[in-house]
Amino acid sequence: MQRLLGPKLNGGNTVSESQFAQLVDGLEDSLSGSASSSEGESDDDSDAVATLIQKTRKLARSPSPTELTPAGPGTPLAWFHSPPSTQVGVYKVLFPLSTPATSYMDELKEMQEGGEEGRSWAMFMVAGGHFAGAVVRVKGPGSDADEPGGFTKKGKPKKPKPETEVLRHKTFHRYTTRRKQGGSQSTNDNAKSKAASAGAMLRRYGEQALRDDIRNLLQDWSEEIEHCERIFIRASVSNRRIFLDYEGAVIEKGDERLRTFPFPTRRPTQSELTRCLMELTRAKVSHLTEEELRAQDEAYLASLPKPKPKPPTAASAEPEKPKEKPPQLSREEQLLHEKWDRVLDMIARGRVDVLKAFWEREGDSLGGINAPVPDWAGQRGGTLLQVATQTGQADVVRWLLEEMRADPTLDVPSSAVEEDGHRSDASDAPALPAGSRRTAYDLGRSRAVRDVFRRCAAAHPDWWDWLGTEKGARVPSVLSAEMEEGREEKKKVRRKGLKDRVKEREAREKERESRTPSPVPVEVPETKTKAKPAEPTSGPRRLGGTVGASEGIAGLTPEMRAKVERERRARAAEARLKALGGGRPPANFTCTVIADCFKSTMAASVFADRPQKKLVLFDVDDTLTPPRQTVSPEMLRLLRALRKKVVIGVISGSDFVKVSEQLSTQGNNVVDEFDYVFGENGLTAYKLAAPLPSQSFIKFVGEERYKVLANFILHYIADLDIPIKRGTFIEFRNGMINVSPLGRNATMQERKDFEAYDNQHGVRVAFVKVLQEKFADYGITFSIGGKISFDVFPNGWDKTYCLRHVEDEKFEEIHFFGDSTQKAYTARQLKEIFLPEFQ
Repeated sequence: MQRLLGPKLNGGNTVSESQFAQLVDGLEDSLSGSASSSEGESDDDSDAVATLIQKTRKLARSPSPTELTPAGPGTPLAWFHSPPSTQVGVYKVLFPLSTPATSYMDELKEMQEGGEEGRSWAMFMVAGGHFAGAVVRVKGPGSDADEPGGFTKKGKPKKPKPETEVLRHKTFHRYTTRRKQGGSQSTNDNAKSKAASAGAMLRRYGEQALRDDIRNLLQDWSEEIEHCERIFIRASVSNRRIFLDYEGAVIEKGDERLRTFPFPTRRPTQSELTRCLMELTRAKVSHLTEEELRAQDEAYLASLPKPKPKPPTAASAEPEKPKEKPPQLSREEQLLHEKWDRVLDMIARGRVDVLKAFWEREGDSLGGINAPVPDWAGQRGGTLLQVATQTGQADVVRWLLEEMRADPTLDVPSSAVEEDGHRSDASDAPALPAGSRRTAYDLGRSRAVRDVFRRCAAAHPDWWDWLGTEKGARVPSVLSAEMEEGREEKKKVRRKGLKDRVKEREAREKERESRTPSPVPVEVPETKTKAKPAEPTSGPRRLGGTVGASEGIAGLTPEMRAKVERERRARAAEARLKALGGGRPPANFTCTVIADCFKSTMAASVFADRPQKKLVLFDVDDTLTPPRQTVSPEMLRLLRALRKKVVIGVISGSDFVKVSEQLSTQGNNVVDEFDYVFGENGLTAYKLAAPLPSQSFIKFVGEERYKVLANFILHYIADLDIPIKRGTFIEFRNGMINVSPLGRNATMQERKDFEAYDNQHGVRVAFVKVLQEKFADYGITFSIGGKISFDVFPNGWDKTYCLRHVEDEKFEEIHFFGDSTQKAYTARQLKEIFLPEFQ
């Protein structure tokens, strides 16, 4: 049927005499291929020819437009017809790829012969974390196939050998897919940002483990796979890479033995592989008459999509008009365009010196200093002064006003008014009603640019009508040198008052600390001891406690005594820091404690296997990873090698979730890669994957005071005039808040652009200065870090906070590596601060 119906479906082409003879021979092969004998075997060639002619006449009919259309999806089966009404189907995937349909019968005959080594297939399925694989023998060696069954010792006939035999098989499962949701975790990570949940981390690990298990299995079965005749793989596009796309793959990507299952399959299991094997090796048999076959053919042809008729082409249709090309510019016009482009570029970049030299040469050819900027230049400002004011270049505005005497009273075009629909913060210009005129001063978006107009108005009041609103420059007031000096004096007084208040507060705190003792509350078991006299409030005291502090821990267990001593040393260290200059070391610090400063070895037995008793701490962004990016495999290998020699840790101002997103890769958790993990400078801490005590920013500040702080920050950002703003301006963390004028939802390119803008205009520096003055009594620190934000945390909760978690380990050296570090304290100072008992 495959060969006889093919010409009909393809349009009913005629055949030559030689081709006709081949068809007759093929028909004889088809008829003789039946295993059963019948009278048809004795028919001569004329009977075969008569049968072929009769069949051709029955099926012949004139071709229709439907028949001339390309055929739809082909059937996966190759059908063979045996008269009068028997059809046998075999899957096409069993034949070699380059085998033509006319050679299928020869290939089937070869398949019946097992050959010297027999025939075997490899079958693999993977989906949803389930894997099933098997190597099966579908035909034994030729000698085994021809061997008679024989009889057993008891005289019973031997059971025939099974037609198929499973040589190797394996199934396993990994957790890679969320229940009732579908889709792999890697696909979800590529479509969205990486999730930091425990389930997501387990699924990532499961995908990696599943891939490794499959590849190890393929390596173990490499010899059997090499001798396989066919390799069937059921896998998605991404899972297919597990078998093919890697170095040292057992199965090559272009292997001609590769096949897919030509029918739907279920979950990968051993029983499903067995079902698929039976489906592939069992021929499909049907018994249909010629009329039934013809009816099926007609129904199939009718189901094919009919081609859409082409719309009639109108003879009188007008040809499409060619698109009008823009007019070609003359040489003079091109030079004029280039000059304007250079002038506007120099203004936008603030290159005053180059602009001066260029204007001396080309200013007259451009129409003078007050000439309007052409519309095709892409700027909607009317004059160069208006363009410079709108771009915020104060030096260019000063040159235009004072040296070139540019006219500040000219009206701004309406197009520029519509585009510049907002003003910057703290505008000194009077409010504009709808439809009012605007001048260059009204386009100023920064105080520095507006002050240039005011200074020029004070220095040269007779040049223009500076203060006029109807026909003047609309400058609200002048700014003389005396006024600026007065403004600076007010700032100095305000800063001095702030410093005095800070000193008074520190003095009050010192006085309060000196009056109030700070004993450590310890639950002491009841013991029958004599009452002791009250401790004196003056006189010599021991470091870290009151007189006779060691007597207060008598009777405690060694663990409780060690805890009390840790608290005493921590409080003594804080007192020394204040005496050395106030506060703890800066957030970005580098410390190295020399080995000879200590007299005891590292106490923790968990780190006794490290050859060097040193602690190495790393920052995250711009140190181990690019900002907000994941760590590279090369960096992980380096850290793992380093961990075999020293104790390593990671410290970041970000919360633990963000640290985990950047450093947890390939199914590994960050707490398993580092001995110490300090999130939020150590307020959230882990030691050898075990959590340590944490602190809270909101408990320190208080809910009401935090609301005042947050509202002020949001109002300030709302009034802030910067090129772009995104979302999440305040990010609340456990031990701090992170403030970003740009917004943490910005893209990487937007972050880089804001960093360059901030370096030029000092947005964060000015913001922090305002907050320090406004909330001086809150006892909090504002620390600028990263590219787009700054951190707000209680005094002393900077990166040195993590040191209290490692103090008991008595490391010989502590090193910190970051992108912007500075030497804060010498080794001796650190020894005196954190380990006073060894002075």
